Amino acid sequence: MDKKIKRLHEEYSAGETTRRDFLKKLVIYTGGTAAAMSVLPALGENIDPGEFQDFPGLVTEFIKYP
Repeated sequence: MDKKIKRLHEEYSAGETTRRDFLKKLVIYTGGTAAAMSVLPALGENIDPGEFQDFPGLVTEFIKYP
């Protein structure tokens, strides 16, 4: 595996970079989103797509149509 990717993972694991920045850089290093997502299991990274941040101004609700 490329040394840049290993270093990027180390930075993310140490909390030196955010998850968003980690994924952006991983996409750049691997050449695409699909390639980046296929590399994640090799890194042992478990990024939960259901992990959300709390945004007070964001409102979500179900819509019922008659």
